[in-house]
Amino acid sequence: MIHSINRLVFIYTLFSGKNRELEIADYQGTYSGTFNRYSNSEDVVPTNVTLNLRAGKFWAKSQNEQAPGVCRGRYIISGDEIEFRNECMWISPSDPSLVLNGRYKLYKDKNNLQLKMTSDSEEDATIDFYNLLLQ
Repeated sequence: MIHSINRLVFIYTLFSGKNRELEIADYQGTYSGTFNRYSNSEDVVPTNVTLNLRAGKFWAKSQNEQAPGVCRGRYIISGDEIEFRNECMWISPSDPSLVLNGRYKLYKDKNNLQLKMTSDSEEDATIDFYNLLLQ
């Protein structure tokens, strides 16, 4: 009977998203991985990126200087979202939506961190996806 109750609690936790709230410290570190944009209207080549998160501040670099546009700034974590506020001046990014800025869905599993932003417009749906591994 106890085994069945434990199984039900596990299943409820898994599907309800009621895992413990992760603290900002749970995300701190240097992550490396890839950025991909999935879109019907434009092609963005997958790019290697490095993202450093420390005490509400971030800095990042990309193999490609334009896509994604990453630099430095601040971030806030709330529930399953992370909001980036980029503090760099961009002379003229080819596409401002490629700058690491705004709210992303946040997924963390052990050393893997995934960030996902979905933008729906009348012409196109776009998904920006960072798949990163703690270094």
